[in-house]
Amino acid sequence: MKHLTLALLLFCVFFLASCDKTPPQEIPDDANRSTVFSEQILSVPDDWKINNFPALTFDGERLSVDIWREIDVDNDGNGWPDQEFNRAYFDTDGTFLSVGGDSGQTDAESAFAPRHDGRIIDTAPLPSGETLVYETLYTDYEVGCYVHHYDKKGDYLRTLLPAEAFGYALHRDINSMSGEVFSVEKMLSVPGVGEDAPARYGILTTEGFAVYDDTGSLSFKISDSGGASSVLDTDAGLLFLSENKQGKQSLRKIDTTVGKLGAEITLPEELTAQTLGSTSTKLLSGAGYDLYAYNGRGLYGVNFMDAELNTSSTLVIDWAESNIAPSDIRTVCMIDDKTAAIVTSDMMDIGTDCVLSLHRMIPADEVVPKREIVIAKLTEDWMLQFAVRDFNKTSDTHRIVIRDYTQYDDDQKKLAFDTDLAAGKVPDLILMGSSSNRGDPLVATYERAGILADLTPLLQADADFNYDGLLGYITKPYQYYGKQYLFPIAPALDLLFGHREDFGDGGGITHDEFLSVMEACADKGQAIARYNSSSPWSIMTVSAVHEQYDEKTAVCTFDDGTLSALSARARAIPLGSENLPSDIKAQELFRTGQIRLCSTWTYQSLYDYVKEMKSLGEDAVVIGYPTEDGAMSMGNAIVHALLAITEVSEEKAACVDFLQTLVDLKRGQTYKEHLSSSGYTFYREDIEKQLAAYDGKTIIVNGRSTKILDDEKAVGEPGMHFKLTPEDADAFAAMLDSIERRVDDNTPAAAVFWNEYWADPEKPFDEFLKIVQSKMSIYLSEQLD
Repeated sequence: MKHLTLALLLFCVFFLASCDKTPPQEIPDDANRSTVFSEQILSVPDDWKINNFPALTFDGERLSVDIWREIDVDNDGNGWPDQEFNRAYFDTDGTFLSVGGDSGQTDAESAFAPRHDGRIIDTAPLPSGETLVYETLYTDYEVGCYVHHYDKKGDYLRTLLPAEAFGYALHRDINSMSGEVFSVEKMLSVPGVGEDAPARYGILTTEGFAVYDDTGSLSFKISDSGGASSVLDTDAGLLFLSENKQGKQSLRKIDTTVGKLGAEITLPEELTAQTLGSTSTKLLSGAGYDLYAYNGRGLYGVNFMDAELNTSSTLVIDWAESNIAPSDIRTVCMIDDKTAAIVTSDMMDIGTDCVLSLHRMIPADEVVPKREIVIAKLTEDWMLQFAVRDFNKTSDTHRIVIRDYTQYDDDQKKLAFDTDLAAGKVPDLILMGSSSNRGDPLVATYERAGILADLTPLLQADADFNYDGLLGYITKPYQYYGKQYLFPIAPALDLLFGHREDFGDGGGITHDEFLSVMEACADKGQAIARYNSSSPWSIMTVSAVHEQYDEKTAVCTFDDGTLSALSARARAIPLGSENLPSDIKAQELFRTGQIRLCSTWTYQSLYDYVKEMKSLGEDAVVIGYPTEDGAMSMGNAIVHALLAITEVSEEKAACVDFLQTLVDLKRGQTYKEHLSSSGYTFYREDIEKQLAAYDGKTIIVNGRSTKILDDEKAVGEPGMHFKLTPEDADAFAAMLDSIERRVDDNTPAAAVFWNEYWADPEKPFDEFLKIVQSKMSIYLSEQLD
């Protein structure tokens, strides 16, 4: 451990010297948690469903939620059943009470029907017993936005047009090109002015907040061009939350007497940082704290201090610990500081109905103890939350907890993590960003320090984990010096395509072969372009930078003449077109031979692969570039995140179980009935299931439009028709198996190279390479013990 600590301290000293920053404060010990929340699912009557983003309220006695159902009527003649909307009420123990506010009413008597033959989107019960109902109506390119006011008996009083308060002639223009978008976000009661004054009601819109008196007259409005996020009714008064274009949130008091915004309230840093599953904090009212806030980490209780302009926060519910994926959350309502009502919809199962559940704090002495697996989160990956949720729900022995370093910027994040490592706080798992196997000093440093475990023997030892059945591109490109330390969570490819005339049957090609083909194309006057329209020089440079150093030995060769010679050849090759084509136009030019080189963004499935091959034509072949021995390479592999197991972890077997959960999660998302092409491929059997999912279907590509139809429906459809075949599946699997390395520009070497280049692009290239050589040599030497 002394050797480990020394290596890491040297690493930290280097970062302190290079970044000129002081270490961040130590991250709180995530294992110090004394509460866990239980879950109770609440059921609405069978013919009702919960709204997708419902008004979820607690009036001190009852919990209520927006619901809807289809009725066997087609009043508007559009061929679809009409819908009606209501509220379901529950006791605090979860017992269903009624549909409609009065248990003596029938469903039909208490339901709110659209008044303009539109669709009811939201309802808001007011403390007075009255109700506000938000209805939209689509007509051609407009959407009418109406707010209807009903009394305690459910009788209609009046209709408001909040768009008019903000100067919209059209309530909402759904023509996206115009940018005219207006909608109602929230409705609530607002205290009246003066003693015994009747209550008013407020309507939060995408343009600001409008307040009306009890006669329907506009009292005041607060415009907000940055984008209103929420309005909260708290013991401290009415609060207005907005968000500017840079994503910074501002919370301010509303002076309801004069209708103006007051001083800004300072929120704690943990509520303003970007966190997993959410880039902004959502605020809500509730008993127990002055207000509540939730983001991707969890739900916090917030109290006011210092004349109510500064706040403090306490973590009340940690989503990971309570088996909740933050991206699943639709609405939260706090009944008290130990009970939350939450509406969720499973984002990993698109199309599922919303679920209402009660979450209650379990006394510490009743919590079943479990062994903890700590994940150090150095990067964002929204898919991770679902794997953590599913693992924690199903494991009887272990629980995943997350030590989150993403609250810091990139330099501080690494420094905070390395400082913890040097102090002996080594996690069980590390979630890190994409990095190249052609040279990544970060991984090499951890490998030399003995932190990273070789995954191969661990995964092979688990009978439930089919490691040997993984496709080659999952394992080979992530091996360092013969060992696999990293496992890609969401792998996708960005591969080059060339013409058979230039590249034969495709496969791996060297820098010399690549440049020779490009030179020949230029001699013929043929355009050379990718979808992102990179020049041959930038394509070659991204691929070649990683070959100029060895992080194991800290030897650099940027100034040995190799890269300079390749660069000179590549710079002499013109792009071939000043008017850069769109991706659709590029496909057409490729099919006719006018463009010789193309690439796409990602490959995640057999569907993606075959669609691209067919769109480029029969002459297209896949190129693996660069290569030294004919093996395929991935260019700029799109990998959201990589997972490593630490050597010192005492929970390696459980870590493998978690990784199995994550792989199964990805595979399960691939085969939905809607035939989504956004799945992930780990095994050959994944490809076979993808093939079966499209059995008998015809894929039609017409410009940017893609349709998937049964054969009999596809007859006469314009566009390029094709099917997925067993031969396609074989070719896709063979291609994935043949990939042995990957190249991307998300490494320290690439950062040094491109930062120096763009600082002075006109600098002589040999002089520029000497600077890169010096900086990378220093950087690498600092990584050695």
